[in-house]
Amino acid sequence: MEIYDIEKQKIEQEAILSDIQRYVEVDSLNEELHKVEFNLFRKLLKYGQSLLKEVIANHETGEEERQIETSYEKTFSYYGKRSRSYLSIFGMLDIVRAYYRSSDGEGCCPLDSVLNLPEHRYSYLLQDWTESKICETTYDTAIDDIFRILDIKLPKRALENAAVELTSDIDKFQFQKEAPPEESEGSVICVTADCKGVRMVSAEKPKSAKSEETNDSPFASKGNKRCGCRRDAVVTSDYSFIPKTRSPAEISDALMKRFTSNDTSKSVKSNSIKKESQEERKPLNKTTYATMQGKSVAFVDMLDRVYNRDPTNSKPIYILLDGAPSLKSGICEEIRLRGWDNRIAGICLDIIHVSEYVWDAAKALFGDKKDKRIFWVGKTLRKILEGHVGHVIGGLRQRVKNGRLSAARKKVLKRVIVYFENHRDMMKYNKYLSLGYSIATGVIEGACGSLVKDRTDYSGMRWTEKGVQAVLDLRALKRNGDWDDYWKYHLKQEKQRLYKNVA
Repeated sequence: MEIYDIEKQKIEQEAILSDIQRYVEVDSLNEELHKVEFNLFRKLLKYGQSLLKEVIANHETGEEERQIETSYEKTFSYYGKRSRSYLSIFGMLDIVRAYYRSSDGEGCCPLDSVLNLPEHRYSYLLQDWTESKICETTYDTAIDDIFRILDIKLPKRALENAAVELTSDIDKFQFQKEAPPEESEGSVICVTADCKGVRMVSAEKPKSAKSEETNDSPFASKGNKRCGCRRDAVVTSDYSFIPKTRSPAEISDALMKRFTSNDTSKSVKSNSIKKESQEERKPLNKTTYATMQGKSVAFVDMLDRVYNRDPTNSKPIYILLDGAPSLKSGICEEIRLRGWDNRIAGICLDIIHVSEYVWDAAKALFGDKKDKRIFWVGKTLRKILEGHVGHVIGGLRQRVKNGRLSAARKKVLKRVIVYFENHRDMMKYNKYLSLGYSIATGVIEGACGSLVKDRTDYSGMRWTEKGVQAVLDLRALKRNGDWDDYWKYHLKQEKQRLYKNVA
């Protein structure tokens, strides 16, 4: 156990500074500049460690032969000195503090409260820097990066546990957040949701052979492989926007624009999403989170965020989804429970999903006749956007009934008809375009990729629920611009938890 002495640290600091000056004036002249940078940084870390020791020495140990009283009027008597390790960004330190104990055996170190020391050895700043990297890249890469920069080797298990502990205050943080300034908000609030599969360790795989997302999403096979080791991360996003009207012709042209010989749904999707993400109807004050706890929890959290951004409950709520029935029913049920039914401005089916079905129907009708496919798709999308989905369904039924098509092609058309029939109430595109609303789910689809897939779907990765939830929460904090504010809030909560009874 080492008790730092101020004079000793002063002498050590002078020696380090003298060594740095000598290095700059002599030794560095024989080295390449990048090596000089590295060596100077290492010496400065050593200097910072000595300064930190001096700060601790200035606080002294708090040792006194007396009694102290805590905030809940319990008397503690001095019981000697205790040492604890503290891993700072400058390296490991020992902190010696006076230790007091009550008659019933409860102990405390008042200096811990003064310094707001963490429960474990890792400094809050080191945790901040490390967890910030972990939410962007793998644990192993983050550990290697910290080691290369600070010459500190951190154990992976400790960082995994720290990530879980760090996210413990997120729910309370969201609840206490103030509403965005009204001048930065739009007149309509949009809520949107989707699911993304996460590979889990075998002990946490779903009971069903299919993950939850494959049960009702018509495009599950395109975005997520059917794998018994996957579970859904339910991604939700809420934002406001300023409506701006468009015509069906504008959207139809945008969907067909820049069309090439590769007339697949993928090419249509990339072009139209780009169109939908321009400045018009730009998401304002967007917040996005992902949860492994299921849709009901996700929707409660999302609508709690809606309440926080609009405490007057006056703005209309616009729901933008893909074709998964459970998304629509779950959100509508939670809105009903809150008594917000009259606030629903519309429930819209993603036009990109609809476009994919239209292209499938075109291929079934015209096969390799490219020009006819393109003409029919353009005409059909225009009809749908103008609100005539019933005409489209009727036309497809006539083709099935009267057309000289193979059984396989008729099967495709029947699937398209069923999809349009099932979602007809969500395809009022003429209404939504006239109101100036967006009709594509690019925001939430982008979030599924950026928030979930890009971090959790590395080759060979398998997650526990707690582990992946912590990473998703941290990642959401950064994406939402809340990282620094959350850290300040978390540190206050930590101090209250650890030292609420210390005088």
